[in-house]
Amino acid sequence: MGQITPSWAYTLKQLPYKTNFDAEHISKISGASLSLSKKAIKEFVDAGYCKQKKMVYM
Repeated sequence: MGQITPSWAYTLKQLPYKTNFDAEHISKISGASLSLSKKAIKEFVDAGYCKQKKMVYM
């Protein structure tokens, strides 16, 4: 968890294991804007917590 911004750690923890999600889902569960949600997903991918398949992440 040290590789992502601490404010996104709770959101990452709320994602269901091995379930697809998108930036809109992150926005809904975090209350953040769509733009910030996309940045968070990039952090998750860069840290190895999820991977991208087209515009869906898992």
